[in-house]
Amino acid sequence: MQSADLRQLLRIAQLAAPLGDTRWVTFNPSPQGLTVHYDGMHSGGVTAAKGVSIKGLSGLLTVNAKLLGDGLDLLGADEVTITCSRGSLVLSAAGQRLTVRGSAASGVTFPKRLAKTAPAIVANTQELLDTVRYLCLVAGGPQGAPVLTGIHISVGPDGRLRLEAADGIAATITGLEAEVTGAPDILVPAADLEAALGAVSDNETVTLRSSESVVEILVPGTYIRLSLLADRAKYPDLDRLPVDGYTLTFTLPAARVTAAAQAAALIHHQRAIDLVCTDGKLKMVTSSDEQGSYELAVGRVKTPDFSLTLDAEYLRLATNLGTDIEVSAGHPSAHLVMLTGNGRAYWLAEMAVSGRRASAAA
Repeated sequence: MQSADLRQLLRIAQLAAPLGDTRWVTFNPSPQGLTVHYDGMHSGGVTAAKGVSIKGLSGLLTVNAKLLGDGLDLLGADEVTITCSRGSLVLSAAGQRLTVRGSAASGVTFPKRLAKTAPAIVANTQELLDTVRYLCLVAGGPQGAPVLTGIHISVGPDGRLRLEAADGIAATITGLEAEVTGAPDILVPAADLEAALGAVSDNETVTLRSSESVVEILVPGTYIRLSLLADRAKYPDLDRLPVDGYTLTFTLPAARVTAAAQAAALIHHQRAIDLVCTDGKLKMVTSSDEQGSYELAVGRVKTPDFSLTLDAEYLRLATNLGTDIEVSAGHPSAHLVMLTGNGRAYWLAEMAVSGRRASAAA
């Protein structure tokens, strides 16, 4: 068996990584070919390899997927002989022999697939994966509210697939061309969705089918199930974020943003960066009484004089909007900055200035 074929079967075990589950997989010698199951508390999957078999494997066998994958690395061979003997998988290559002990798994079951009438999304796999990877940068981490660790997927007013992420300081909305049936309205754990799409990224298109509690990721030969976040009703209403009424509009080159953010990390322990406009000249400044200062000229803009303080690391995420970032600021009712580009909208809360507390984006 090719090492690549075995790794392909083990790929669904990667879904456990974001949750910290022990990565066990069950091999099944089905008549259609070798099938591998992974079924964890919040995620699971089934994938099959037609025409592939393991000599001596006559029933279900569960093994440690991480150990098996690391064993392939240790053998370092493209072609591996794999057999089943006395409840263990034996891998041989180039004079090396590795035994991975398993256990009988006669009671392994897997939930039934959702009905074909369930709400469904068919999208380009790589485009969806790229979008989800961007959203993962914004979605709140484990230290935040659990509801903010998810990506909200629905259909926008324009009929396009709409994806949202927020963490309480920043929020983003982006659209994606997809074939949509029904009315999907789901909150998927961001890290799990990224892992699942990464496992099937070699397919041109992917189907997402959903119910009230799970979402299925489907490609030929592979079926992945993820549990949804249960507190969908607590997800912030991003439609309330201001999209107009800003008094300041200007453009920031993404390359300048990156340079200024790096300087802020070096100099300012709070990662603060000031956007300052004087007499139509815009510059980015970061300073610290203890460490020094940095100033970067951006160019001329047609706005009144202003000073705006933002978190440099959050601002750096705006570089995902393209080479030129359109900035809207100075909203009369919210201390938020809206940055747009490449069909994406990204809101960022101003940092506290002169005793004023910055309001959360979501």
